[in-house]
Amino acid sequence: MKRIFIVSVFFVMCVLLSSPVFAVNKFVYPDQKNPMFEITFPDTWKTDFDDKGVLHAYPENWEVYWIMTVAEGGDKGNTKTEEAMTKQINEWIKDYKYEEKAKEFKINDIDFWVWDGTGIDNYKDSKTFGKPVSVEYCEFEPKEGTVGHIVSFEDPANTKKYSEDMKSIMESIKIIKK
Repeated sequence: MKRIFIVSVFFVMCVLLSSPVFAVNKFVYPDQKNPMFEITFPDTWKTDFDDKGVLHAYPENWEVYWIMTVAEGGDKGNTKTEEAMTKQINEWIKDYKYEEKAKEFKINDIDFWVWDGTGIDNYKDSKTFGKPVSVEYCEFEPKEGTVGHIVSFEDPANTKKYSEDMKSIMESIKIIKK
């Protein structure tokens, strides 16, 4: 009987620890005290914040690099915000070229705008440094007056390899209702 109890407890702990509630790569923006939205990355990805509050995420082999920042006091199409992001992207990606018209869609009742582009990786820490990359720039509005910015870049040969990871990350972005 004692053995059944121990096995049962072990099984329950395994189920609980593997549930999304305990996911290591789940983030709440801007923080737990003032939650706005959450985002979850695959467990096989590494994540960290830099000193500017920018979230960096990538698989262990660095074949894709994903960056997110959030700007308060703006909205989609805000020229000042877009100029600042274009300047930042141009630091990460040389010869950055992108589509004029964004793809527009909704995920979890959040509006998203995505521009596909290309360039040469200029981000020293990435695996594709100095090589041609596919670039995806995305804006989303988790709440009025706040814009999320996502930039991802990868070797074009890896686009299909990571498409499911990228899709699951985007679909994990959810508004936290207070």
